[in-house]
Amino acid sequence: MLTKRLVTALLTAVTCTITTAAAVPAQAAASTAIPVPSTGEHLMPAGGVFEAGTAWKLDVRNAPLHANSAGMVKTVADQTAALYGGVAAFNAYQYSTSFYTVPADQPRVDVQWDNCQGKNYTPPGLLGPEGQFTQVPIPADAVPAKGTDSQLTVYSPSTDQLWEFWVTKKTADGSWSACWGGRIDGVSQSDGFFLDGFGASASGLSLAGGTIGIEDVRSGVIDHALALHMSAPGTWQEFSYPAQRSDGFDTSVNRVPEGTRLRLDPSVDVDALKMHPIAKMVAKAAQKYGFIVTDKAGCTAVVAESPQAEIAATGVDPWKQLMGSTPSYSIMKNFPWGQLQALPRDYAKRTVAPATPSTDPGTSPTAPTAVSTRYVSDTTFRTVRNGWGPVEKDRSNGESAAGDGRGLKIAGVSYAKGLGVHASSEVIVPVEGAKTFSAQVGVDGEVGTNGSVVFQVWNGATKLADSGTLRGGQAAKTLTADVTGASEIRLVVTDSGNGSAKDHADWANAKLLTPVATTTTAPTITAPTTTAPTAVSTRYVSDTTFRTVRNGWGPVEKDRSNGESAAGDGRGLKIAGVSYAKGLGVHASSEVIVPVEGAKTFSAQVGVDGEVGTNGSVVFQVWNGATKLADSGTLRGGQAAKTLTADVTGASEIRLVVTDSGNGRTADHADWADAKLLG
Repeated sequence: MLTKRLVTALLTAVTCTITTAAAVPAQAAASTAIPVPSTGEHLMPAGGVFEAGTAWKLDVRNAPLHANSAGMVKTVADQTAALYGGVAAFNAYQYSTSFYTVPADQPRVDVQWDNCQGKNYTPPGLLGPEGQFTQVPIPADAVPAKGTDSQLTVYSPSTDQLWEFWVTKKTADGSWSACWGGRIDGVSQSDGFFLDGFGASASGLSLAGGTIGIEDVRSGVIDHALALHMSAPGTWQEFSYPAQRSDGFDTSVNRVPEGTRLRLDPSVDVDALKMHPIAKMVAKAAQKYGFIVTDKAGCTAVVAESPQAEIAATGVDPWKQLMGSTPSYSIMKNFPWGQLQALPRDYAKRTVAPATPSTDPGTSPTAPTAVSTRYVSDTTFRTVRNGWGPVEKDRSNGESAAGDGRGLKIAGVSYAKGLGVHASSEVIVPVEGAKTFSAQVGVDGEVGTNGSVVFQVWNGATKLADSGTLRGGQAAKTLTADVTGASEIRLVVTDSGNGSAKDHADWANAKLLTPVATTTTAPTITAPTTTAPTAVSTRYVSDTTFRTVRNGWGPVEKDRSNGESAAGDGRGLKIAGVSYAKGLGVHASSEVIVPVEGAKTFSAQVGVDGEVGTNGSVVFQVWNGATKLADSGTLRGGQAAKTLTADVTGASEIRLVVTDSGNGRTADHADWADAKLLG
């Protein structure tokens, strides 16, 4: 389990502690001397890395509310008001992440595992071939964020991968190590979370997804959802999509689980609020995309990109220039936390998971949604004009001949798909029912630091999006547009008013996204002509009021593996590579008492959890009082799950027992997977 993200220690006191009269007014204007954009390889691109329509870039302005929205918002407001003068932290200088975008040819290294949590086994999938820490393109001069978390994010657009590390260190011999972390494959289609217990946040959500980027603030718009840390998120036993786990502990009726989406009421007039300009950017993003609760901290906090990478590269602290005379701990002063609105649990969940009974009255009835993608370079687009040679597909503009461009590359970052054009340019693209256009835009690297252009998206005479002026060497900017109802759009590039020399412009990763509702067709059932079928009711053991008598290591975990000694630190249940959505994760020697409540049969898939690899050996038993109803025999790590059933007719409760098979309990992580009572 990751350590508490307590916003403490020296700088945390600066981050969270507010005096009753701040030395600098919170509404003081940010500096007008915006820093000259850097080359971009050590900054998160404006708009983030996740695509429109995915969890971090989902427009929630018209979303329904949770049935207990008012109570949950009161919890957020009360927790904020109780600490540091009621002002949330703006975590840029500690407890954030440094960000590096790397080119396709970035050398790769294996990251060493620093077992700072004292695990007694090597987590499967972490090291070795295809491991999370294997062949990572970390720049040799990378600088993790400050603070005990020392977090680092590495993004490779050319392979569509992202890595995040926790407690990251560069050793004396130049190699890298980390205590935990993970890799996301297929970033362009990802909802921004890590699987199988990996990742650097307690919720499994990507740090980059909700981090306020330096380039976001430079552009004046935060075009994605925002990570929110709370001092007391809801209990670790529940979480809301897109979160994958939790380290919370609040069990009150108004608790706010990790993963919860909190939207600022869209009717709030943000411009009229007496807040710092950065806080207003946060507020407007919270109205459109919302906050997502991602972690536990020492106070309510939003998270901003660490400046350490930029400082190391340029010697300039960008946040000092962007914040002006206002200290970081006053940036969020006067934010209207009481005017948030909580969205339903699992709102807009995109994938169908095994059915999980929920007592949450706010569970969203919204059908899951998938997103289909069409790359613009694969459409039947039409060229109206191009300033030099033809428009090129999946390569830069190059020279005057067709096909003479190179691979698309902006500020050292390569892209496999897109259009290479030259100002002044106009391309017409058929929309064909898509809802969103998205692209990474910028001046192609083939002209170095030359060139300056403006990218625009038009629907007829209506401008849908404008990049502002982008110059050679500047990092790519995420440009998105709502194209709902358009039959075609015009992709226009102008010369920014200073002539078209060297204006080689890339619509990199340009795509059209179309939501596709996930539907399930009910099967047609023909009843037998003789005896009518008997329905069998099912209750999963993890949903009962079971009682723990003992557990060999940490608490019994619901719907996850045993993990380590802390509550909620397990992963998804997995036996010999097969995952299970429901069950109990225990550690020998273990005993759990389960109420039967009239059921006739107990059934489970039992085995040693994959988190210990081929280690561990256990025996599963089911008892009714002093009578043994079932015994699995010895099962070992790596062995396939065994089906264990027992007739529990007439029993008031049963005991689920796991023993260590007589050879000691080291690594005896045992799963009662898919454990249920039938009848």
